[in-house]
Amino acid sequence: MKRVNIKSTIEYVVNLLRSLGVTNLTAETLRKGKFNDPGVASILWRALHDIIILSLAQFPENPGSRLVELWKRLEEEGHSEGCSVNVELVKHYLDTWGYVDPPFFKLTPGNDDSRTLLIALGWTISRCKVFECGLDHLHRKLPMAELLPPYPEVYWRVVLPSTLS
Repeated sequence: MKRVNIKSTIEYVVNLLRSLGVTNLTAETLRKGKFNDPGVASILWRALHDIIILSLAQFPENPGSRLVELWKRLEEEGHSEGCSVNVELVKHYLDTWGYVDPPFFKLTPGNDDSRTLLIALGWTISRCKVFECGLDHLHRKLPMAELLPPYPEVYWRVVLPSTLS
């Protein structure tokens, strides 16, 4: 049985989220969340918030700049990553979407239960179809030739021109 490299898997998830605009997460943040490090709770709240916002906006083009603009506005209004407004938004949508975890819904902005937040993050990634959207987003950026499988040289000279005419 092939052994899976957990670190590279986590890095893949982080990079996929980054490509969608969720830029505050690192593999180290997720590792610390696993061990319930209180210092990463606000980062996980923000990641949850950003994934929900992106999902509601149907993962738009150039999401990073839109999220940066949103966070600038929130900070101008005095809201931080783990503030009550963002926490309530996250709780509202997770509840609406059917997330069932009583400890999660008891969390408050000052609560540092990062393990519970990490579980909610995994559920949200699945619920919002982040992998599908991330791959779709990536494929929209690639030239068509990079999306096609490697065909023999003869295919490009014989078959392809006849289908284009």
